[in-house]
Amino acid sequence: MTDPQEEEFARLGLPFGGLWGRPLHAIDCQGLFCETDKYCREAAPELASARKRIKARFTPTPEPIRLFFPPKWGINDKLPGEPVFSGSAPAGDVQGALF
Repeated sequence: MTDPQEEEFARLGLPFGGLWGRPLHAIDCQGLFCETDKYCREAAPELASARKRIKARFTPTPEPIRLFFPPKWGINDKLPGEPVFSGSAPAGDVQGALF
């Protein structure tokens, strides 16, 4: 999963420069698959899955969020200085367009 990532992103025409220059590691992919699974179970409950329960539901917050990663990743100095996300919804129905 992690070894061919550059070739696969290029093959699919997906621009991805990693996490501020850090390529995806196996633990990143595990998190991506977990979040994708939870999203799909919520967005399309008619799909068959052995898992039913989602332990924690996302609750947006109006406060801005400052990004922070484990220091050993060495990317915190590359992050934006200002908060990047908030509880406001994006323009358009982005999630609805996926399904």
